[in-house]
Amino acid sequence: MRIDFEAYFDKEDDGIGGSVRVSRDDVYTLEQVASAVRDFLLGAGYDYVEDVGFSKNDGTMVWGETL
Repeated sequence: MRIDFEAYFDKEDDGIGGSVRVSRDDVYTLEQVASAVRDFLLGAGYDYVEDVGFSKNDGTMVWGETL
């Protein structure tokens, strides 16, 4: 599967104009999705994000993998 994340920044609202996009090919696990979300958030300026996790319906947590 391929996933794409894109954010647009407005100079008036955000102080900068432009966009950031993160795309990943061959994404098959939740760990890979979480890793892509983390990379997207870092690219969008959330530089304090260390990891992203998902809570599954069985109560377990899945965290991103470091690539």
